[in-house]
Amino acid sequence: MNQHRSTWNRRPRVAPPATGPSEPASVVAASEFDTLRLLHELQVHQVELAQQNEELKNARADLEASADLYFRLYEFAPVGLVTLNRGGIIREVNRYGQDLLGGSVDSLVGACMFDMLIKSSRRELEHALAAPIDAEHAFNALDLMVAVPAVAERVLRAEMHPRPAVDDCVLLALTDITEQKRAQADLAQTRELLDMSNRVARIGYWQVAQGAESTWSAVAREIFDVPPGHMPDIKEILGCLKDDESRDKIHAAHVNAMKRGRTFDLEIPITTFLGRKRWIRVTGRAEARRNGQRCMLGTVQDIDAHVEAEAARTARARAEMANRSKNEFLSRMSHELRTPLNAVLGFSELLELSSVVSSSPAVAAHVQHIHDAGQHLLAMIDEILDLTCIESGDMQIVMKPLELSAVLGECMTLVEPLAMARTVTLHFAAHEVDLHVSGDRTRLRQVLVNLLSNAIKYNREGGSVQIELSDREGRVAISVRDTGQGMSPDQLCQLFQPFNRLGAEHSGIAGTGLGLVIAKQLVEVDAWCHRSRECARGGFGFHRALATRRHGRVALPRQCSIGDGARVRLWRTTFYRALR
Repeated sequence: MNQHRSTWNRRPRVAPPATGPSEPASVVAASEFDTLRLLHELQVHQVELAQQNEELKNARADLEASADLYFRLYEFAPVGLVTLNRGGIIREVNRYGQDLLGGSVDSLVGACMFDMLIKSSRRELEHALAAPIDAEHAFNALDLMVAVPAVAERVLRAEMHPRPAVDDCVLLALTDITEQKRAQADLAQTRELLDMSNRVARIGYWQVAQGAESTWSAVAREIFDVPPGHMPDIKEILGCLKDDESRDKIHAAHVNAMKRGRTFDLEIPITTFLGRKRWIRVTGRAEARRNGQRCMLGTVQDIDAHVEAEAARTARARAEMANRSKNEFLSRMSHELRTPLNAVLGFSELLELSSVVSSSPAVAAHVQHIHDAGQHLLAMIDEILDLTCIESGDMQIVMKPLELSAVLGECMTLVEPLAMARTVTLHFAAHEVDLHVSGDRTRLRQVLVNLLSNAIKYNREGGSVQIELSDREGRVAISVRDTGQGMSPDQLCQLFQPFNRLGAEHSGIAGTGLGLVIAKQLVEVDAWCHRSRECARGGFGFHRALATRRHGRVALPRQCSIGDGARVRLWRTTFYRALR
């Protein structure tokens, strides 16, 4: 082809004009040869031009096909492609980019992309466009928050590529990562909640691999009291096992996990790095890694509080079992003692009627001693039976409408001889309105008689007992106060301990130390509640509230009131019950 071109570039030979009337034959032959050669060269050049035109036509078709393919790839790419100038003005945008930016090509081309972003994203994009961009220093992780009315707020990952051929523009490849960001936020929140749960539940994780460092979470290190900034190895952790039994358990669990693939769950005591005794729960299993090595991983939990609570529950169960056995024993013994005791009381009453005994004051006094001791023992047995019935849950409570005046009258009649013997005045402040209540008559009378008898027995000679009623918001409060010496705070704390008479056992006053205990438990069995507080100056006081039923007037015997000069130190214990 170059040979033909060189031939084409040479000027063709032209025969000189004739100088004579005739030319030689040799000259004519040479001229025809040159003409034929020139014609041949022209034909060759024409063929070459045709080939070049065909190649150019094919190249143009290929270029048009490539342009069409490029357009299609650009237009239908699965990422948003946006061409921007340095001022943020959109020059080109494909269809997916239109969807991401919430507009059509007509509305987006010529618009400023800065106006479509939140303030923080706008600053980032401005900074990125202002910086020099080349192929080696392209931005690959620019997250932009789009906020336009047409679409919901979304996060776009933008990769920037230079386009110097288009007036120093840049190409943004946009990908919607809104769901990814939301998933990352949810994952971070889940991890935070899991970490918080682990800290609350005191659960940490650990991992031990062959030929690698051990990994212990922050909670796991806290459980072992590991110094801050220190990552312990497995030997240091095993050093916290001070007894041989725990070491043997861990060794057997490790062997079963590594050789047989079994998981383990152990509760063992440890001594932490700071020397504290603690119970932990260790779980673990063996797993194979990609390099063929096996590693152990699992959790460790602080169960010290759980072990203590379990020990307390066990102790409580044993105590309840012992208490039930005690109640059963007391109940049986009380029934066994009642039979011979009734015989003793019966024969002592017969002896009192005998003329032989009545004729001898000394013998009569001895018989009276026998009878009084029997009555005291019978009262103690009855109280023990009541106490065992209450504690075993066999006490029956029957709720009925009661006339409060009648119940209080019966109680005051029962304690009147005791009050006369100790010259104690009973004073009752009658209520203006007739009061009826709901309750168990027998148990209410038992509680009130116990309170009144205690107020008389532990009162001073010539003292007084005041009974008050008050009606507030549908409740009747029965208050019993005495003018005795009162109680100290220490005694008040021990008030309801069985058989504890708080030092009164040396006073010569008869009693068992069970009356108030039974009264309190009767109130609790009947779903009453109890509280105590210091009120003013007075001997001792009890307060009880009942739901009211209003009918007739209260008619109770009135006595003289307490003297104005009485100095009293009052402790009040309050029982409440809302009866319906």
